[in-house]
Amino acid sequence: MLFTSVVIFAFSFSTSGAKDSYKAAVLEHYPIKDTNSYEDLVNTAKLYLNYIEDAAREQADIIVFPEDGLTASVNSEDSLWASSTKVPNPEQKISPCDDRTGIYSEFLVEFSCASKMHRIYSVMNLVEAVENRTGGRPILYNSNVVFDRNGTVIARHRKINLYEEYYYQPGLNTITTFTTDFGVTFGTFICFDIFFQSPADDLLKKANVTDIAFSTSWYQELPFFIGNSVQHAYAVLNGVNFLASGMSDLDLGMGGSGIYSANGDVLAAFISGKNDSKLLIADVPKVKTRRDSSNRCHKGGGNPKSSFAPHINLRETLPARLKNHTLQSIDLNEPYIYRTVCGSTKFCCTFNAGIRRTSDEVPTYSYKLLAYDGVTQLDEKSLGFRQCAIIACANSSVESCGHRNEKPPTGIYFEDLSITGSFENIESRYMPLTVTYDLLPANHYVFCKKNDSSKVDVSMYTTRAMDDLMTFGILGRAFQNDNKPPGRMTYANSSNKTKANTLRVVLLLAMFYVNPFSF
Repeated sequence: MLFTSVVIFAFSFSTSGAKDSYKAAVLEHYPIKDTNSYEDLVNTAKLYLNYIEDAAREQADIIVFPEDGLTASVNSEDSLWASSTKVPNPEQKISPCDDRTGIYSEFLVEFSCASKMHRIYSVMNLVEAVENRTGGRPILYNSNVVFDRNGTVIARHRKINLYEEYYYQPGLNTITTFTTDFGVTFGTFICFDIFFQSPADDLLKKANVTDIAFSTSWYQELPFFIGNSVQHAYAVLNGVNFLASGMSDLDLGMGGSGIYSANGDVLAAFISGKNDSKLLIADVPKVKTRRDSSNRCHKGGGNPKSSFAPHINLRETLPARLKNHTLQSIDLNEPYIYRTVCGSTKFCCTFNAGIRRTSDEVPTYSYKLLAYDGVTQLDEKSLGFRQCAIIACANSSVESCGHRNEKPPTGIYFEDLSITGSFENIESRYMPLTVTYDLLPANHYVFCKKNDSSKVDVSMYTTRAMDDLMTFGILGRAFQNDNKPPGRMTYANSSNKTKANTLRVVLLLAMFYVNPFSF
């Protein structure tokens, strides 16, 4: 009987390479923080082994674990070292399960053995210790380690862009990929890395990368920095499948995991208003050839396949950073708005919205148009952002923007929405960013982008009415403005360019309504 079950299971994964899809699992994890850091790590590792078994029982081909899930209770440099492990060089093709030399921590050996026993790829986030050649304590990295079905370490990514991680060394500006026996090549990176060219953009220069394994501990901040929405935006923009595993911790404002397809569908997503753990599993269609994202339209997907947001009204988000943003209020009694809002003399967005009142009652939220071209301080880094959006505010004050009431929006819905802009072609990345009341991405929209030598034309519009929006907009990273002083960007002698760009926006908008898929 045992032999029969093993043969059936072996057949199930050996033929997965011939299928048009594979099965993925990601974990939303509420960490153990009961005793001391090492005991918590040991107990968490036991839970992880159970999740690997659960995923394998559902015939998952790959499972992804969250950032810091093993070390959430670590609060000192000493405890971080105690929770670390050496990791074999992937080029050496070592399986810690088979290499019983005592070099590797017990939990790394157990993860390797579990991957081998259950014949599953595992992406594990942990603290990696590397010998310090100058003497002293080892160098520590925040690393993703990938095991194949034999328990062999086949990839290792050291987080490059650290966020409030003062005991870690940043990894080198290298990209990490791995190819599976089910015919899919993944890239992997960690949390804050997603906002940077290296590695999040650079690894996509490898044409064979079609899927991303992403570990995160994401701080939820409206209107733009919502974990599930950023994950979905990256998948939509780049036409990749995106497997995101996040840590859930209400005290720190963390949460959000999901599985997103290259065509924009939300295959599975989870965020909770309580400290919950959940294993998400979904069939993921394989991407045969990743399309060029620079000159095309991207659909935001259809109805979510499996999304969960239990008790979401209880979740609070972090305060919004809107000090230097241009904000204009919308009169919700007007049936239609057409307005251009500028974040600087070089960055303007044109908004169109059809508004419908559902009753004579006062709407439970106000809405504002937002534009921003500036530098935002995130931890110790100053990052260039370009943003334009329609955002919800809990009341009419600017201070309430980024806050949610206990109930979703009522009293109005947007029959249609569009945002259009024509921006100078600098080192940048523009993504569609949508957030609903449930802190999940919206669907049923189209995002278009067209590049030429001097300009980037961007447009975004809904394909059906929306009634629970918190954010609908464009999240841009202006890489060339990184490391400049925080605040709004100022440019000299650009008034004539602003007028020219405004005319270009009007012409672009006219073309967009004639044929939105002409881009």
